Amino acid sequence: MTENKFVYGEYDDEHILLDAIRKIRKDGTDISEVYSPFAVHGMEDALGLRMTRIPIAAFLLGMTGGICMFAFMAWIFGINWPINIGGKPFIPLPAFVPPLFEFTVLTTGVSLFVLLFHTCKLLPSVDVHPISTDLTDDKFVIEMKITKEMTIQKIETILKGVGANILKTKKDKKTKEEETKELEA
Repeated sequence: MTENKFVYGEYDDEHILLDAIRKIRKDGTDISEVYSPFAVHGMEDALGLRMTRIPIAAFLLGMTGGICMFAFMAWIFGINWPINIGGKPFIPLPAFVPPLFEFTVLTTGVSLFVLLFHTCKLLPSVDVHPISTDLTDDKFVIEMKITKEMTIQKIETILKGVGANILKTKKDKKTKEEETKELEA
């Protein structure tokens, strides 16, 4: 089991946080994570994050659900149980539209929910230790990982230089399984 050590700088205002992120990134220093009680406009650009692929995943999952529902209804009405009602075709496309729409929306929503929980590793058995009790209320936190190049003193100097109020250090223990999963990814 190895330990990752982090230094956390706490901020009171989102504008000061954004300025701090920009200054830290301008110097070429890596930021591990930023925690915020609400979405801060412009934080993705300040952190240099790439565009999310959630819309692409939603489209593909919705299309998969819609195609599966269409194939299922075509099989039921055209092959398995064809009933000729008033000379209508066996596969009445206009009648398929409402169930197709509803099932596509349902598939997209449920699939994105499951995908989110899988991606974020949000399981009921996960033991969470918050960095700060005020983090969910009104505080903002920048997390920086301690490495050979970035010592505690160097990180603390950087964070104090950009206006951090409180500095904390925390160890994060990882099991061998988590280490091998990270190496494989």
